[in-house]
Amino acid sequence: MRCFLVAPRASLAGASLVLATLGVEKVLDGLALLAIVLFSFLFFSPPQWLTQLELVSSIVFASALAMLFLLRYRNSYFLMLMQSFFQKVHLERLGEKVVTIFTKFGEGLSILSSFHQTAKAIGLTMMVWAAEAVLIWGLALALQISLSLTAAMVVSAFLGLGGMILPAAPGSIGTYEFFSITALRLFGIDSESALALTLVMHAWSFIATTLLGLIGLGMSGMSFSQLLRGRSWKQAIGEIKES
Repeated sequence: MRCFLVAPRASLAGASLVLATLGVEKVLDGLALLAIVLFSFLFFSPPQWLTQLELVSSIVFASALAMLFLLRYRNSYFLMLMQSFFQKVHLERLGEKVVTIFTKFGEGLSILSSFHQTAKAIGLTMMVWAAEAVLIWGLALALQISLSLTAAMVVSAFLGLGGMILPAAPGSIGTYEFFSITALRLFGIDSESALALTLVMHAWSFIATTLLGLIGLGMSGMSFSQLLRGRSWKQAIGEIKES
């Protein structure tokens, strides 16, 4: 959706840049969540399937991060290969557009060129998910459900990883409940209490993010009705050309 919103207001190359930053964000999210789960192993004995899931997920996200670094530091090599390919198939004009898009994608990975910026991004990512864990812990206290902060961190990690691994229905209905209840059951929370807490968590998350999204949409100069009608795209492109 981010790339879709950017493309009509800028260019396809601009959307490619956003796609790269989105890729970095998701990989850092995955690694941060895996680190949280690994840290929680110090406080409880995980089942074998969770240990195996941690291992497989670590390989996947570490490989994705390595690929992003490769695309960043060997970008010129990939550009040369693409140019050579399009020249051989006599599609030079299409090749120029593809190369431009790929160049922007490489620029979107620029944060990986700075250790300081990468470390800062990792720190901020950890803070975001730690805040999510504190929220879950606080909601559990409000419902008088005994849930430690460590357990809340695992629940937060399960929800984050679950949203990345499986395609979700609108609003993550179903997948959110599955991963949340599964994680809560690991810590001895009965099914009824786990379901009650999960529904409160999901409602809070959905309402808060929707309200913030609508506020951000308004600040961007677009309305929800414009998105539904789709008429703002041509208008935005026309305004860019005129300016």
